[in-house]
This record gives sequence, C-alpha cells and structure tokens, in this order.
Amino acid sequence: NAPTKGGTKMEERRYTTEQLESAETIMKMLAAVPKEKRAEVVKATNIFMAGMEAQRAIDEPAMA
Repeated sequence: NAPTKGGTKMEERRYTTEQLESAETIMKMLAAVPKEKRAEVVKATNIFMAGMEAQRAIDEPAMA
C-alpha cells in the first residue's frame, strides 16, 4: 500500500545528495537554536520555502 495524504496517493520523493546534505546542515543549525525559539525558526523557514516555491511557479510559465 502506498502512503496517502488526504485520501490521495503520495509520490515517493527522491532527493539528491546535495539536498540531503543541505537538510543535514539545516538540522544541525536548528539543533543549535534554543528550544524555546525553534518553533519560530521552523515557521520562518517554512515561510521562506513557500515563497521560493511560489516564485518558481510564477517563473516556470514565463520560461515556457
């Protein structure tokens, strides 16, 4: 059975070595943040990443 999210099948994600190394770096940095501040850092990171995804979605049709 494939994992589901919201009743639909989720695609299996594959990550590059560079992406995994970046994730490891981020996790090390997050571990250095005091516990009481981690939620704020995670929230800010998620907002930043959502902005990057939105910009990519805007740019891709323009490049086609």
